[in-house]
Amino acid sequence: MNDYANHAVALAVVRYASRPADRGHPPPIFSIGAFTCERVNDWEARFTESHVVYASDDPWRLPITHVKSLLRRDSHVVTCAPTERPTSRRTRKDLDLLLPGTKELPRAHRRIFRASDERLSQLGWQFDLELNHQDMTVLQQARSAARRAQAAWLTSVGAVHDLPTKSALFTAYRAWRVVQNVMPIRF
Repeated sequence: MNDYANHAVALAVVRYASRPADRGHPPPIFSIGAFTCERVNDWEARFTESHVVYASDDPWRLPITHVKSLLRRDSHVVTCAPTERPTSRRTRKDLDLLLPGTKELPRAHRRIFRASDERLSQLGWQFDLELNHQDMTVLQQARSAARRAQAAWLTSVGAVHDLPTKSALFTAYRAWRVVQNVMPIRF
């Protein structure tokens, strides 16, 4: 079972709506949802999720600092992006926009999966993970960022070729979701 990273971080980045003042720069980050999978051994994994919202006047480095705090030198980072863009070539700009704070990682450790919102919703349904996609506002996108990060991670596991690894990760995730679903709501 060596077909998947020992430390994987999935990100879902939500940005404020574009403004004329941005002048070709990406809008500031509004929210980051992150999901981390740390493999303990071949059959066991630990999961954590985080969800942070930023004010539009927060320093631009704050979200990057948060992402960097989640990473290790051996981390593999993934995200999902809409399928509207051609899938044949990913650029450094794509990686930097969709995976902020990960420039220090080798390019092979940063991966963008192309998936439609419908595909992510279908995947979420299979794992009891509610994902809405119809005409979401920025606030609604931010609310679902942690779940979208989980969907990105599930997409990356779906690409694993080693069936025992894939099965073990999916099983561990399902068990983690059961525990999460019975935990009291945090305020």
